[in-house]
Amino acid sequence: MQITSGPLSGYRNRLLIATLLFLGAAGWFGWDGWRGYAAANVTEMKSLLPADAQGSVVVDPRVTKEFHGTTLEVIKGDLGFEPPVQSQKEARYFGIDGFLTMENKSTGMAEWKTVRHSQTDILLQKIIAFVLLGVGLIMLFRLMGAIQTRVVLDDAGLRLPSGQTVAWEAMRSLATNRYRDKGWVDLEYDAGGASRVFRIDSYQLAEFDAIVDEICTRKGFENPLAKQG
Repeated sequence: MQITSGPLSGYRNRLLIATLLFLGAAGWFGWDGWRGYAAANVTEMKSLLPADAQGSVVVDPRVTKEFHGTTLEVIKGDLGFEPPVQSQKEARYFGIDGFLTMENKSTGMAEWKTVRHSQTDILLQKIIAFVLLGVGLIMLFRLMGAIQTRVVLDDAGLRLPSGQTVAWEAMRSLATNRYRDKGWVDLEYDAGGASRVFRIDSYQLAEFDAIVDEICTRKGFENPLAKQG
């Protein structure tokens, strides 16, 4: 007699779908955080300029609202370069989430103009991406474990996914009190003088019924499947 069980296809497929969803969502939010939102801001800032000046937009992360109310000379001194876009009267510096404009270059003060996506928006996308990536990697780890799951029941006993074999004489009891609401039973066995438990889950093992039936038949344990029937 030998019963070999791999993972239940439904369980494996649910883990696969969850893994793809979380990793896909992480990629989506990550793209927005590192590329998409910043690119959208640049597009918006270009749209506010004449066509012949749009190619001159250069974003510098040091350009922030902290320069609001300062003069062109102060900004040039701090940044070390001329405004990327300037005309006879106006000058503009471009940041990640807005731009500075000076309508009168000689005497005017810089005014900070915001665009659609703020620095906080961009940071939030990155944080969400990291969280989703973490959950996705956990799901991937569980999926790989499920794919590699193999449980074998034969005349030597029950061989666990870890490779350990639980001999028939080492099996002590089968806890079935959570079977109806959770779908699992716990096999208690002796190993090296200590009591151990291996969970046999109907939502994870394809041959759950056959394995539980055989264990109960050989060991005389109460069979939850017979009670269910």
